[in-house]
Amino acid sequence: MSFATYLKKRISLFPWLVVGGVTMTLLVCTSCRSSMEYFLPVSALTITCWALMWFGNEYLHESLDEKIDWTKHPIKRLIVGLVVMLLYTVPTIYVVMRLTEMFSNLNIGAISETIYMSVGIVLVITVLLTSRSFLFNWRKTAIDAEKFKRESTVAKFETLRNQVNPHFLFNSLNALTNLVYED
Repeated sequence: MSFATYLKKRISLFPWLVVGGVTMTLLVCTSCRSSMEYFLPVSALTITCWALMWFGNEYLHESLDEKIDWTKHPIKRLIVGLVVMLLYTVPTIYVVMRLTEMFSNLNIGAISETIYMSVGIVLVITVLLTSRSFLFNWRKTAIDAEKFKRESTVAKFETLRNQVNPHFLFNSLNALTNLVYED
């Protein structure tokens, strides 16, 4: 699935990311609480980071789900997922922070702290997505196993039914009468 198709499917999540970004701005940025001039750009930056982290990591997570099957390679899928999350999150946050420093008058502070906080938040989100994905795959496997069991039972029933078929029974009895001697 292309990223544009993915975004169209998930755009309803954006208002929640806005609420999360504004809430995080209010919780983390103490000077934003008193200055609206500072609050708006910091909120915009936080919302941008939240959107990039959520949509980017979720898209990568879903792409990995298509390439590496949870039921066949769970440890490999977990490790690759964590590595991909780190390889996406760290450079993305670094670039966004550097661009913000270059094009605005915001005092960002230590970028490393922001990266650590972002990796922590994304790690929690990745654990949630991973758990969800693992449980869905486990459920699908259980449903497939039950479906196979049902089909097997139906096939056994059909085999038994064919054996009790009157024509089959008549032929079997006829063969027996030819094999049994009269004396």
